[in-house]
Amino acid sequence: MPPSVFDAFPELLNAPPAFGLRAQGKLIVVEQMVREGRSWDENGAAIGWSGEAVERHYGWHLEASDAELQAQATDPRDRCR
Repeated sequence: MPPSVFDAFPELLNAPPAFGLRAQGKLIVVEQMVREGRSWDENGAAIGWSGEAVERHYGWHLEASDAELQAQATDPRDRCR
């Protein structure tokens, strides 16, 4: 039997799965492709996801980013900086 990747990297056996564009390190690629005006299907093909999944996850990322910015803007500590 050929050696497994798990033989070389046993810590991978216990690694938690990474879900989402950011967790998988694919957010940068998608952001660049969005700036270039590429379709969701092109984005998906580039990162190994379906176009629909990329569109949905990118939307969630934008919503979370907007919520974080709004929370920072309404944080009273920001007024003292």
